[in-house]
Amino acid sequence: MTIYVDLLFIVNWVLNSLVLAAAAALAREKLHRLRLLTAAALGALYSVMMFFPETEFLYRAVIRLVTGAVMVLIGLPTPSLRRFLRALLCFYISLGVFGGGMYIFYNFTAAGANMVYSNGVYYVDLPLWMLLVLSFGFYGVIRLTAFVQYRRRPTEGLVEVEICCRGQYRTLTAFLDTGNSLVDPMTLSPVVVAEAAALKGMLPAELLSAVREGRPELLAELSAQHSGLKCRLIPYKGAVGESCLLFAVRPDWIRRLPDGAPVENVLLGLTGHKLSEEYQVLLHGEGL
Repeated sequence: MTIYVDLLFIVNWVLNSLVLAAAAALAREKLHRLRLLTAAALGALYSVMMFFPETEFLYRAVIRLVTGAVMVLIGLPTPSLRRFLRALLCFYISLGVFGGGMYIFYNFTAAGANMVYSNGVYYVDLPLWMLLVLSFGFYGVIRLTAFVQYRRRPTEGLVEVEICCRGQYRTLTAFLDTGNSLVDPMTLSPVVVAEAAALKGMLPAELLSAVREGRPELLAELSAQHSGLKCRLIPYKGAVGESCLLFAVRPDWIRRLPDGAPVENVLLGLTGHKLSEEYQVLLHGEGL
């Protein structure tokens, strides 16, 4: 059996890209195409090395696990250890679906002429067209599974949101509260409440300072300095029924991860208080 290294690299590059993309869908992580392709190329290089006898040490179980973790770290960057571990688990689940599915297909159909064992790794010699058809098929099944899971999400709970404001991006944990019906009385735009501290570096320091100090009288001055943010005050009822004013700005957009569409018709209300230890954003009852 003749194996062409360049073709093997390209095929594994495509397969690894699909596995990482499937893992991103399962883990509900944003897809970074350049990083994903880089991680897939690393995995493809690792796959090619299995046919060189002097690299046998690279295929010990621990190194395989570490290689997978590095691929996820590069291809699916996450802001926390918990989300990284979730993405890593989804990566290995996707890898199991792809590898196991191809092995089962080979075992029951004998579609491949040969199976090669090298450095502790099995390589199934399926026709290239069949390999690609199966791979995209497995990817479609995983994406469909992720879509069904996403559609069945609870009406309330923790989700990840991405906020874009003045060309800067920030990913935060949000709580979807169906009881939150706060809207701007002038435009009727829904208001998403966020901790001012969580937006440090994204919004002007003087605006965040005014929020923390509770100084609504600075609105006119801040609006003149930062006209692009369209600063305003939103009236609302406090926890004990008292009337309060909430600083609000209009972000470029807010979207729900991993694949929610950007929503522009929304205001970002700023609070100087900590919302919770678990989340920094309180979504509107209508969601995103």
